[in-house]
Amino acid sequence: EGSGEVQGPVLQGDFASEQDSNAQVARTMAGMSQEERARILYDVHGVSEDLNETPEMITRSLASFEEELNQLQMNNIPQSDALRMAMAKDHAYVQNRSFRLQFLRAESFDTKAAAQRFDRHFKMKLQLFGQEKLTKDIVQDDLDEDTMEYLYSGRYQNLPLRDKSGRHVSLYIMKLANFSGNSDISVMRRIFYNGMLNAESVETQKKGVVVIMWGIGGKKSRRLSASTFWKSAEVQKSLPLKIVAFHFCYDNMILRPVLSTIQLGFDFFAGVRFRAHYGTHSECTDALQSFGIPANLIPIDSEGAVTSKDYHVAQMEKRRKYERQEFQTGIVMIPGSFDILVGKGKPFQEHPGNIELREWIRRHQTNYEVAQKYEKKNLVLRVIAMVKGRGGRFLKDDGGYWSEVEAEVACAKVGHLFRDKKRPPKSAAAKKKLAHRP
Repeated sequence: EGSGEVQGPVLQGDFASEQDSNAQVARTMAGMSQEERARILYDVHGVSEDLNETPEMITRSLASFEEELNQLQMNNIPQSDALRMAMAKDHAYVQNRSFRLQFLRAESFDTKAAAQRFDRHFKMKLQLFGQEKLTKDIVQDDLDEDTMEYLYSGRYQNLPLRDKSGRHVSLYIMKLANFSGNSDISVMRRIFYNGMLNAESVETQKKGVVVIMWGIGGKKSRRLSASTFWKSAEVQKSLPLKIVAFHFCYDNMILRPVLSTIQLGFDFFAGVRFRAHYGTHSECTDALQSFGIPANLIPIDSEGAVTSKDYHVAQMEKRRKYERQEFQTGIVMIPGSFDILVGKGKPFQEHPGNIELREWIRRHQTNYEVAQKYEKKNLVLRVIAMVKGRGGRFLKDDGGYWSEVEAEVACAKVGHLFRDKKRPPKSAAAKKKLAHRP
């Protein structure tokens, strides 16, 4: 340890080489069709169309999924012992339709791959939490003290809003890493818990997750263990989530082996969607914006300070209360693409639901302006019904979670947008004059 502190990260263990990871990606890409390669490009940039899930397709896929599971068990695959154990313990839990759909969506309805992921899921769950918790949803009260410290540290955060394509964004802040303080098992349990938490959202299941690993800044010595990254990748392969893009932002070439290990260790789906960005804070946020991730979503300022720690802690605390059934309804972790965010500021304005609402109001602005008072009210109610008809909600930031606003607040929000569109834009001179009024 000594008094002279080492600057920057210190790598420990068997990290992958850049040559190995590049070769693996090249082999994978060579075996793909042009259509598959184009799909990857669309996924990474957030311009892919959602798969059309018809009732017939879902029914057919679930039947095929069951056949694939039976085949795995007939072939005596070692990890299937955990699945057999789960089936004997709680058949209904394992057979749950919505639960199985999560794994099908994670593999884009490749039923064989989904069954293998399902099988790995129970093996990993047994390893991390034991037989007693094999057929129950993991909650914070199931986590040990070390894992809870990691969970609340803010090193890993779910960003409070989706990106421009409506995708869930998860952020890992490497400067906060404390691998010497957290065991591999606590890191793995945290990943499992967060992954299952994220998988609760049907929209996230369908659109996938964008992961950002932020390796910029942080002058203190950080010991990064290769085993932690390899084991983290194994947990990810057991979760019912697809990583549609993985961005590694860094400003120190020492981290190249970490980059290679992640790219090689994660599954096929994530490995070929990996993008690395080397540079300063502003250069990396600019690069992320080209992939549909607004810079204002990143809770780290240009000086390297993390600005969202309190919000993250509040989010986790409210989630724990929810798990303990201190309250049961009315909270939302990550707003959906069709939700309308009630509040001020650029992040609210750039939310996909808010953008679409403003466009809808623009198209109906003329009708609103010539309408009588009662007709204007009816038009506002029609807008609200349109939002709710698509599964959207009017949400406010409740300090760690989002909650639905009352009907009067939703009406006021829509009415304000109609009236705001009617006002002519102020000239620069007029704005300056108003700014200097006493």
